[in-house]
Amino acid sequence: MTPSSNPFAHEIESLTIAELYSLGDATVRALLAEFVPLTHSSEIAIWAKDPDAEQLVALLDTAGPDGGFEMQVTQPLTEGVVSQVYRDQMNYLDHGLWRDKGHSPLVDQKLHQMTQYEMCVPFHLAGHRLGVMSAVQLTDSKHNAPSRWGFDKLDLQLLRLAALALGQAMERALLVKKLGH
Repeated sequence: MTPSSNPFAHEIESLTIAELYSLGDATVRALLAEFVPLTHSSEIAIWAKDPDAEQLVALLDTAGPDGGFEMQVTQPLTEGVVSQVYRDQMNYLDHGLWRDKGHSPLVDQKLHQMTQYEMCVPFHLAGHRLGVMSAVQLTDSKHNAPSRWGFDKLDLQLLRLAALALGQAMERALLVKKLGH
């Protein structure tokens, strides 16, 4: 991989999960939420590779800090669609998770929900491979049904744009922290 020309790339590599989480300021969260209806999702999340373990950590989610997901759910790098996207650095668009043998039930079990559809894209911050952005359509008591069931290629393109926009917004949040504002 070619080294990033972004001045924050090296710093991103040294941030802890807690420091990465702190980049999820109000601007970042509002931007993340704007992509939910555009992609026909129930929720969108950013997963980050834990620098101290072979797992992904649920970093930010449109349900917010009180949703029971952020910083509380992990996914081993060896199982599940999200981890596969992180390992392979390839987009993922499913055709119904009940058909997908790669889907891990861990998150659904922890949050008492049922994921019906999922799409994922690699997530980079300052040119550094940070994790994965995932969008899901859920059936549970906390979410309304999406405007339509299933994701398509346009939804996946919008999720890729969301990952780029959120990466830039988190870089802005890092700059603000560094400047002490």
